[in-house]
Amino acid sequence: MAGLATVISRILGDIDRGQEYSARVRVAIVDAVEFHKSTRLGFNQTRAEATLPADEQYIAVPDDWLDSDSLRIVDGDHIDPLREQTVDWINDHDRNPSYRSVPRWYALEGRALRFYPVPDQDYQLLLSYHCTIEGISASASDSTSTPWLNEGLTMIQYHAMADVLENYIGGEESAQQAARAMARAMAAKDELKRRANREQAGSGLRPWM
Repeated sequence: MAGLATVISRILGDIDRGQEYSARVRVAIVDAVEFHKSTRLGFNQTRAEATLPADEQYIAVPDDWLDSDSLRIVDGDHIDPLREQTVDWINDHDRNPSYRSVPRWYALEGRALRFYPVPDQDYQLLLSYHCTIEGISASASDSTSTPWLNEGLTMIQYHAMADVLENYIGGEESAQQAARAMARAMAAKDELKRRANREQAGSGLRPWM
């Protein structure tokens, strides 16, 4: 598994510059991860399960939540999908404070999931979602390794390399190198997206809340 120091060393070798560029390369890696984190890839999708308590209309989203893929509710022997709506839609329909039933819709409100109708009993929720992966920062240790530097290595390495060449080193030759590096990064991203489309989100159920 590639650590942060290994990726920095690879980029320094590719751009043929000395160790004085290490700090800038590190920042470029962090920026590359930040740029790509909004893209759904196989390694940044996951699943969780939770209990939706009776009479509770809101539950907090997981700490690593970015966006939902699908949300399902277990109702006896049935597992039914919940349909996403806007908060305004739920406000328009949620006019009877005493009404309770099996939730069929949800909306993201702040950092919470809001359900309608309000649950009439405890229900199990099955959630697939796009998650954030922590660990890569300018102050991270040299041994730090995350999926971004493993499955996403080619994409992140060449995106960071293009950043340094274009925005820090500069010049016509560097601009040409940067263009080639970015093209390779985007090709790697396309392959990751293609692979993710064939896989189920995440790597299995884990505790949530």
